[in-house]
Amino acid sequence: MTQIDRSFVGEGIVYARAYQSADPLLDIGNCDAFNLSFATNRTTLPNYRGGGGNRNVREQVTDVTATLGMFDITATNLARVTKAVVQAIAAGAVTNEVRPAGGIAGELIPFKNLPDLSQEVTVSLLPAAASASADVGNAGNGTIGTVTVTGAALGAYAVTFTSATAFDVTGPGAAAIGSGTVGSAFSGGGLSFTITAGATPFIADDGFTITVAASGEATAGVDYLLTPHGITRTAGSAITSAGVAVSYTKLAADAVQMLAGSQVELELYIAGLNDAQSGEPFALRARRVKFGVASELPVFGTEYLRLEAPAELLADDLITATGISKFCEMQLLKKVA
Repeated sequence: MTQIDRSFVGEGIVYARAYQSADPLLDIGNCDAFNLSFATNRTTLPNYRGGGGNRNVREQVTDVTATLGMFDITATNLARVTKAVVQAIAAGAVTNEVRPAGGIAGELIPFKNLPDLSQEVTVSLLPAAASASADVGNAGNGTIGTVTVTGAALGAYAVTFTSATAFDVTGPGAAAIGSGTVGSAFSGGGLSFTITAGATPFIADDGFTITVAASGEATAGVDYLLTPHGITRTAGSAITSAGVAVSYTKLAADAVQMLAGSQVELELYIAGLNDAQSGEPFALRARRVKFGVASELPVFGTEYLRLEAPAELLADDLITATGISKFCEMQLLKKVA
């Protein structure tokens, strides 16, 4: 019989979807390796009848594992190997985001989100100052004392009475800050003040408006330099350790919260080509694959970042037919001389 060359050099595209789902199989990106490994527990029965050796042997598979090498570092791929939760960040305007600073030349003051440098960025100087005024139409004639600001966001705050002596405080965007009582010091949301009763008592819906404003605006190129991550403070800058309030447009992004999620189970389908046989197709289906945590994440380096994803092939109990693997199936073309 003529011997047929069946040498093999595999390459291909790895598709994935959630295990036991009808989701579409989606390409996970450029992968350079998919390796299967089998671990076994081997039990032997020695031959005691003379001559040595074993009378019988039983080998039971204990682990079926895989290693996948990925070069497309998407949020989804990164989450799969770091037990992460992916949080989508929508593009949009950010107004008066308070950022801490040390007041040191050259320090980076990063924004909470990555800024769109093609849009306007405004940097306001802190500490902020507050002014307060009684609402028009108040029945009560009590007064509000000096308002002290300790980290409050910029904007308007509403003090609204619910009775003659009790009030609620809300911040910018109607965010609830807290409740207080006439004659007692209020502290919350970065504001501190005391309201004193007058000759005429307050009634429900009386109130005060507190406006928190920055002490000035920093100048780009003089007080700071804009970077893709935020700003850096220049020498002689007016930015102090009180920090800044920044307004900018955030870019759409994905926040990968590593080790905050759980391991995922996927079905994998490899649409393969045998490069040693002129691109002859083959297929491999891993029925139930549970990804583990990568041993390292090489963020810095001179080579292309490669995620080595460990995984275990678990038994798929949906497979009940005799002779059909619960783990993995590989299809190879027949070739005749």
